[in-house]
Amino acid sequence: MAKFLSPQPFDLPALRVADLAGILCARAGAPLNPLPDEGFFIPTSSGKGALCLALQDLRATNSIRNKNDNVLVPKWLGYAVYSAMHPHAFPTLSPEGDIAAMVVYHQYGFAQDMEAIGAFASDRGIPVIEDCAHALAGDYRGRRLGTFGDYAVFSYSKFFPCIMAGGLWIRDAESYERIVAAMTENHKAYLQAWSLTVRLLHDLAADGSPGLLNRMLETSYAVYDRHPRINALVVRLLRHQLARPVMQKRRDNWHVLTQALADTDMVAGLEETATPYCVPVKIPDHRRDQALTAVRARGINAGYYKFDVARNLLRPDFQDRLLVPVHQGLEAPAMMQIGEDLKRAVADDGGRP
Repeated sequence: MAKFLSPQPFDLPALRVADLAGILCARAGAPLNPLPDEGFFIPTSSGKGALCLALQDLRATNSIRNKNDNVLVPKWLGYAVYSAMHPHAFPTLSPEGDIAAMVVYHQYGFAQDMEAIGAFASDRGIPVIEDCAHALAGDYRGRRLGTFGDYAVFSYSKFFPCIMAGGLWIRDAESYERIVAAMTENHKAYLQAWSLTVRLLHDLAADGSPGLLNRMLETSYAVYDRHPRINALVVRLLRHQLARPVMQKRRDNWHVLTQALADTDMVAGLEETATPYCVPVKIPDHRRDQALTAVRARGINAGYYKFDVARNLLRPDFQDRLLVPVHQGLEAPAMMQIGEDLKRAVADDGGRP
């Protein structure tokens, strides 16, 4: 069986040494702002750092009074994100009681129900932070993801091998000015150098993520909010990556997968207009092992993860889904073959393995 050598479905290929040439040869001009038509955008060193900037600004305006105020978050957002929030607010999973703000996570690039969420936020009079870490591109009913809230957080390094890079979109001009001033005051260059070094070593590691580097990387998360400004060399590398049709390749791969699985319900309910980070595929319970084996036989380190099929952090319905990659490391024939493999794996012959 042919193998499609691939990274994990929730990571891009590790940074290649050849890509570092982009630091030296990238030309200025490639836009970093994913939402250029409205609001204000600030490139940041990371998505977590961008989230902290938004929370700090809400503290500055007293929308969040202190770090004990509740901010509504979804399940499965990631412990590192929750930990980054704790110095600024208290993440809560319950929409009941006093809520000072809410973080809306467009999981794996598929939009949340922004009508229901927007109505809840409007009734409560609370600000919304859209977590677009998995939704660098995409829309919801004709409107660009990231423009529904007061802030939007992006994470470029989840889509491009650029070491670490993020961004923060802000709707309000006064908030933008406050955040720019706060970034200059709070930035510690030596902490950024540490985080960049650890991230680079981790991505270049021969076996992907050895134990020591994993622990060092997790430790570095604790200082992400202390170096919010994006590194100048990372900007050049990112612009080099942005010149490539990466996002279009993801859309194309997603469309190929939907075609391959069109006569099944494995991707039912997932909008074709998405630009996925990865695709949560529905697998019948009695065929979970067969489907996972089929994908891994192609060299893809896949697994089952929770996905909110209700797409609403107010009333979530988390179910297990098999994450399938659609990144630029895979070509259309490989995506079609993955779809065919999955269909064969879940075909019900009457048995119950």
